[in-house]
Amino acid sequence: MAGRHEISTRVGVATGEVMVDVAAARDGGFGMISGSVVTTAARLQAYAPHDTVVVDDATRACSDRRTAYQELPPVLLAGRSRPVDLFRALSQDVRTCVLAHQA
Repeated sequence: MAGRHEISTRVGVATGEVMVDVAAARDGGFGMISGSVVTTAARLQAYAPHDTVVVDDATRACSDRRTAYQELPPVLLAGRSRPVDLFRALSQDVRTCVLAHQA
């Protein structure tokens, strides 16, 4: 069918400390978040296979009791001196939850 496009979602999740400006979100404004973990999550997203959620080791360690993961090859991210361990979330419940919040 001409003109039909499939939408593919890639999600990267990293765990760490961030700075959040909650006051900026008041009265219809947009909040601001910053920290290296934000950049890491964005960079991990680029390595996510289509329609998957990938996480770093810290996120996997926090959630591996409830989520099954597949280990992927480590990736070397810009600004990092060592490769970052990468894991693909296999549990459909987690993928559905993360993808639903992205919409």
